[in-house]
Amino acid sequence: MDAGGDAGEEGEVLRKALIVFSRVPVPGATKTRLQKNFTGEECAELHRAILMDLKPLTDGEDWDSFVYYTPAGGEAVMRKLLPGAAGYEPQPEKEFGARMSGCIGQILEKGYDACVLVGTDIPALDTKIIGQAFAVMEEKDMVIGATEDAGYYLIGMKKLRDEVFRDQAYGTGSVFADTLEKIKGCGCTYGVLPVLRDIDEPEDVSAYLEMYEAGRLDKKMHTWECILRLNEKYQLHND
Repeated sequence: MDAGGDAGEEGEVLRKALIVFSRVPVPGATKTRLQKNFTGEECAELHRAILMDLKPLTDGEDWDSFVYYTPAGGEAVMRKLLPGAAGYEPQPEKEFGARMSGCIGQILEKGYDACVLVGTDIPALDTKIIGQAFAVMEEKDMVIGATEDAGYYLIGMKKLRDEVFRDQAYGTGSVFADTLEKIKGCGCTYGVLPVLRDIDEPEDVSAYLEMYEAGRLDKKMHTWECILRLNEKYQLHND
């Protein structure tokens, strides 16, 4: 992959890197909030489908991609699901915010000028959104994209801002707002991307079924096929 890009302020090419930040899709240990309605294997199958739909991100021609996974020992699985990345590394064994900060720091230390980190909860996350994120950072210090449940699915920066990740109540409904305040507090310029819906709760699976049926998402996606199977078993419209 070519990590070249548009010229920066001084005419230099911006070296871009994308981090895909994910759990390894192990039954019982991934998508655990979905286990209120589905089996551990079904949750892992759904996560595998999402990862396969995110494969174009690691094929991006305008950036290098790096897959950071947890738990350790899952490299072979992640290589199979997300081939084409420049590197595969276990996430640091720290709390959630410190893990994200640590991964971004490692990538920026490699000499990249801009780093974007995304999670693996949104099957509709595509290269267009990633391109928009890097375009924002041609002019701004940071970029962030919110989820409908008030978290965020993407964060990017050109210089590590560790304070943005500290003292955050991850998994609560104020993460995006709290993070945005920290970005403002460190004096960074920033851009905000479109709000997207992630798949964390059973009602999110039902919502994605409706989006597929309404023609808002590509039915060729692996996630669509997986959700169809879940719908046949659980009648998701009745949730």
